[in-house]
Amino acid sequence: MDISGRKAEFDRFLEERMPVLHEFGKNLGYDPANFLQQPHLYVERLSEWFADETIEDEDRIWIHARIGYFIGEVFLSEMGGAWMVCEREVSPFYGHYVVGQFLGSEAVIVPFAAADEIVNSPPPRSLAALIGQMKSALIPETITSR
Repeated sequence: MDISGRKAEFDRFLEERMPVLHEFGKNLGYDPANFLQQPHLYVERLSEWFADETIEDEDRIWIHARIGYFIGEVFLSEMGGAWMVCEREVSPFYGHYVVGQFLGSEAVIVPFAAADEIVNSPPPRSLAALIGQMKSALIPETITSR
């Protein structure tokens, strides 16, 4: 599989995430600047909003993008790291946009795979629980929380 296309689109991906999240936070009635700077503070509130939402087929791509970006930004705000293209050829997420480079760890999280899981789960669903499970899956001794 050639991931050169994914790499070529990566800068555009990074550029669009903040305007998308800004609009999302604003539409939910949150302070958009704070929502961008400290998304981890909004996990519970967003989880409560999303728990019983009915997701129509025509809205799946829209909500998937926002939840995926949000999950990635939560990890960045709490643990540092960076968005990147997965270049591990043996990974099932090869070529995907992931968050990694956490201090002291080679672990990565796959925000859009997590978004798939939560968006495709029937209500009630818990975004907070999913994020908690993802954090637990990371090796705590090798990651320094910021």
